[in-house]
This record gives sequence, structure tokens and C-alpha cells, in this order.
Amino acid sequence: AVNRGWNAMMDESYLDITMRQSFAAFRQFMTSPEARAQFADSVRFKELAEMFPLPVMSEDFTVSCTDKEKQTSTSHKVIVDLLTDIRCPFSFLSQLNLERALSNLGLCKDVQVRYHPVFLNPNVPKEGESLDDYLLREYGFTKEYAHSEQYPLRVHGLKAGIRFNPDRRVVNTFEAFALVELAQELGKQRTVVRALSMRYFEEADDISDPAILRSVAEDVGLGWAFSDKARLQAARDRVNSRYAELASTINEVPHFLLRELVSGNGIEVGGNRSVSEWEEVLSMVIEKSRFIGMQVPGPHGSNVLLVEANPNAPVSLAVRAQHGWVPDVWPYEAADFSRQDESPDNAMYAEPR
Repeated sequence: AVNRGWNAMMDESYLDITMRQSFAAFRQFMTSPEARAQFADSVRFKELAEMFPLPVMSEDFTVSCTDKEKQTSTSHKVIVDLLTDIRCPFSFLSQLNLERALSNLGLCKDVQVRYHPVFLNPNVPKEGESLDDYLLREYGFTKEYAHSEQYPLRVHGLKAGIRFNPDRRVVNTFEAFALVELAQELGKQRTVVRALSMRYFEEADDISDPAILRSVAEDVGLGWAFSDKARLQAARDRVNSRYAELASTINEVPHFLLRELVSGNGIEVGGNRSVSEWEEVLSMVIEKSRFIGMQVPGPHGSNVLLVEANPNAPVSLAVRAQHGWVPDVWPYEAADFSRQDESPDNAMYAEPR
């Protein structure tokens, strides 16, 4: 029997090959690790992946290692889309842990981070608010507790290499994110985010103050861009537009979308994660990206390597059958065609479905 029309599983790559060949190919796909990884993608992962198209492959990857850290070259380029508010301490902690995990795995030079605004409170007044008042109102934390040596955020911060200043204020971070957006045009987003974070979390600077923002821009070599009013306003407009798009999708920060550049496979995770947890997440992303590259029959009897092809996709598995390939030994037995329920199913097919 030869597949025709709908019975070709609605995929024309399965037309005009035998039912046996198509069954073998489709079964191979459905039992492959790639299929399990593909179907494990969450709905939110797919939504965010559509919102943030992958960049064109280039050499511009912005996470760099220090001299003491590993700088192992790999073939896997990872794109991290970080949805965050710059004033969120847990987001900064998670970023620091992510960087350490990247160093441990030798991936520092193979990762690009892109930042997207999700403001904890877009209506923070211009003068800001005392952090002590905010913590007491929102969480019932007293000033004495929040300033103590045992305060959990302080403890976790010291472990990650950051000394959180309890005297900082809750501020509006819209203008700070406009500077980050401006930096992303020029590939300096991570440098700017790190500078803003250190000024805010350790020095308790008001990163909504134009003078502070100008100082940060000048320190990282972007003073000229910050002074370009038209360019800065365009960055503000993009931040406004992106926040409006994300506000209904993400209601907590930080949130991370990690994808391997060539395959587009990856994972989305949220919250503050430890170094070991990030290592596990990154390993999963790399594992999902391994299902790439295959050889197909080419002209004059030679094979052609398709570097970015998915060897386990149904269309790829059908290629061999289309070129007359048949297995030397039929790999399936009668049990492979059996059903869990072998009772008559006349009722199921009694009427059109």
C-alpha cells in the first residue's frame, strides 16, 4: 500500500512511500528523545519564543569570563531573554548565579543576554519610597530585621558576592531601563545592567535620577548616546511598547527564556536559582540542541550534510524512504502493532468522526 492524501499524516513528505516505510519513520520520530524534548515545551515557552525572535548568528556574545574563569569554546550559542525589573534583588542574585554557572560549564563566551522590562510597580512616584516602609507594608518586615546580619537577602547576597545596602529606596526604573534599551542597540546591555545594579544595590544610588543615569552612561562609554535626545526617546518608546506587551503575560520577575541559537530549542524558568540549579538548566538547553545536523542522499550517490537539519523530524525520517531506502531487517514485531484494548471497536467507527 502506498500513502495518499490524508493518510500521509497531512505531511506531503509521506506521500508516495509505502505504509510500512512511513510507519517506521513516524514511529522512530515518536520514540526519539527529540520528540520528548519538543513536546515538553510549555505553552509560555512557545509564546515567549514568538515574542522574542532569535537574532541572526554573529560573533557578538556579551557575557564574558574573567581571566580566572573558564573560557572553553563550544559550538552551542545560547540566547537568554531576561524579563526583569532592575530594582529586583532576586533577579540580580539569579543573574550572578547564572554567570557563575556559565563559567563552571565553560559557556561564558557563548551566551548573549537580552533584557526586557517587567516593572514591579510602574507607578512608583518620582521621589520613590523608603525601602523600610515598603518592606513593612508589603511583608511585615521590621526595619531591625531587614537591617540585621541574619536577613536572608543579605546572607544570599554575600554568598553571591554582593552586599545589599538596606538604605536604598524603592524607585521608578523606567528611565533606567530606557538606558538599558539604548545600550542593547550597541551591544553593551550587560555592562550597563551590571553598573546600574551595583550603583543601586550596593551604593543605594537613585537610578531614576538623570544625573546618576548620565554618570553610568559615561562610565561605560555611552555618554554620547545618552545625550542624543531623539535616540533616547526612541528607546523610551520601545520600553513602553514592550512593557505593554509583556504586562499581561508575565506577572513576576525574574523570568528567563533560554534557547540554543541554531536549533531554537530551550526552556523557560522563573525565580531566583542557585548555581547548581542553573547548571542543570543550561545542561538541559544544550541537550535539547543536540538533535541537529544530518546527512541526506545527494547527487551521484554521495551524501549531503545539512548542518541545521533536525534528523528526528518526521520529514527528515521520510527522506530515506523517498530515495528507496528499506531496512535490511524489519525492526518491528506483531506486538508493536497491538493496542492496549484489543476488544472490537465497531462502535468507534460506526459513524464518521
